[in-house]
Amino acid sequence: MKTILYPQNFNVDELLSKYELSRTRRKNLKIRIIKIVSVLYPTNYNLHRFKADGFTHLSSKFKKRILNNDYEFVHKLLTEGKDPIVEITESENSKESYKVGDYSKSYRLKEKYRNSPMAKFNYKPPNQQKVKTNETLLDSQFNSNKLSIHPNSKEFLYNLYHSVLTNLKKNKEITLLKNYIGRNLNIIEEINEGKFYNNRSYSNNRYNSSITSLNKLVRPFLLVNNQALVSVDIKSSQPYLLASLLNINFYNKDNKNKYNYYSIKPVGGSILFPRFLEGKEKGIEKYQNISFQDDFYSIVLRNELDREPTTIERNSLKHKTMQFLFYNNPKAKQKSELKYLVKQYPQINEFIGSCLNGVGVKRFSYLLQRAESFLVLDTVCVEFNNKFKSAPFFTIHDAVLTTEEHYEELYRIMFDQLKLMTGINPGLKIEKHSLEIIPSIDSVKYVTEKIIKRSKQIKVLNNTTGVFDYNIAKTEELIQKKYLFDISK
Repeated sequence: MKTILYPQNFNVDELLSKYELSRTRRKNLKIRIIKIVSVLYPTNYNLHRFKADGFTHLSSKFKKRILNNDYEFVHKLLTEGKDPIVEITESENSKESYKVGDYSKSYRLKEKYRNSPMAKFNYKPPNQQKVKTNETLLDSQFNSNKLSIHPNSKEFLYNLYHSVLTNLKKNKEITLLKNYIGRNLNIIEEINEGKFYNNRSYSNNRYNSSITSLNKLVRPFLLVNNQALVSVDIKSSQPYLLASLLNINFYNKDNKNKYNYYSIKPVGGSILFPRFLEGKEKGIEKYQNISFQDDFYSIVLRNELDREPTTIERNSLKHKTMQFLFYNNPKAKQKSELKYLVKQYPQINEFIGSCLNGVGVKRFSYLLQRAESFLVLDTVCVEFNNKFKSAPFFTIHDAVLTTEEHYEELYRIMFDQLKLMTGINPGLKIEKHSLEIIPSIDSVKYVTEKIIKRSKQIKVLNNTTGVFDYNIAKTEELIQKKYLFDISK
C-alpha cells in the first residue's frame, strides 16, 4: 500500500458527485486527483519544492503521467469554476515566468487547502517494475527495520530553542523559531510511531524520506533497531559530481561505461554538452586533478588567501558554490568568493554558463542530481546490500547511513564504487552518532542566522508556506513541559 498526504478539507467525492461515472472510473479519478493535489500540498516533508508564496512547478509531462487520458478533465475540474481548488501563475504576474526548456508554469492550492490539517490516503499502486530505480530496495529498509529517535532529542531541542531565543527580538522571529523546532518535533513523533514519508522523485531521481526531512542537527539522535547510525558522505559532492561530467565520452551513446549520460536518465541537450566541452581540455584536466580527498572549498581558499581558511570562510564558499553552479550572473561572479572560483577555473565557468544558457538551470541541476542518485542509490547502496544483506542502510542524498558494525565496509564500498564509476578519487567524510543535549555555539549561530534571514524575507506570517499551527503548538507543548518529559522511554 502507498500512503499520500493531502488536505483534510479537500472532499474529492463531493467534487465528483455531479458527474455520472462508473464505479471503476470514479475510483481511478479519485486516486489521480488526490495524487495531483498531494503534490501541491505543503507539509513538513516537501517544503523544498515550494516557493514562499506556495507556488511550485508542475510540468505537463508529469501531469500527463499521473492523469493519462483524464488530463483535460481533471485540469478543468481543479483550476476552473467559481471557487477553483488550484491557482496558476500568469506570466505577467509571476516573478519567475514560464520559460521553455527551463521552468514550467507554477501552481498552488488555494489558501484554505494549503493551511488545512493533513489527511492520509492509502491506495494500492499498479504493478510496476521498480528494479531500474531500486525504489523497492530503498523502501524495504523502512519496512524491515525499526527506526526511532532517541528521547534526548527533545531535551536538545528544548535547549536549542532557549539558546536561540536570547538572540531574537521580533515576534515574527520567535514564531518562526517555534515553527522550526515544532517541525522537527512532529517528524520525530511520526518516526517514533512508525509513520514514514518516503518516495523517489521522478524528476531528479533523489530519494526523499522522513530522514531527509529531519534537520541535520537532530539526525545524530537517529537510531535503527536501537543502534546508533554512522553517516558516510561525499565531501564537496557537487564539485566532485561536476568533475565526473566533464568528459565528452560521458555523453556518447556507445559508451559502455555503466555510468554515463543515458544511464542516469537523460535531461535533454545531449548534443549540446559535448560542444560546450570542446576546447576546454586543459581547464578540465586541471579541475579533475583536484584532490577531492582533501576539502575542495579549503583548497580554493588556500590558493587565494595563502593560509588556512576559517570555518566561516569555508562555509561561505560552500554556500556560494551553489550560486556558481546554478546562477548565471557575470556581475555576481566577480564579487566575494565567487570570483575565486571564476579566477581559478575560468573554462569550467564557461562550461557552466553555456549549460545554463543552452539547456536551462532546471535541466542542469537535474543532471547533477541524477548523477548523484545513480552513484549513491543505484550503485553504492546496491553493492553494499549485495554484500551485506542484513545490514540496514538509509540515505540522505549524497550520504549513506548504517550501523557502527558496518560503516567501515560501507566506507570501502563507497570509495571503490565512486572511483570505479567516475575514475576520480572521492573524498569521504564519516560522522558518528551523538546524544549531546547542549547545542554547540555553531549550531545556535546557524539556527539564529537561519531564522533572522527567513524573517527578513517574509513580510507577514499569515499565509506563509511552511509555517504551520501544528508545528507552533508542538513547540509550546514542549516549553510547558520543560524538563518534565520522561527521557527513559
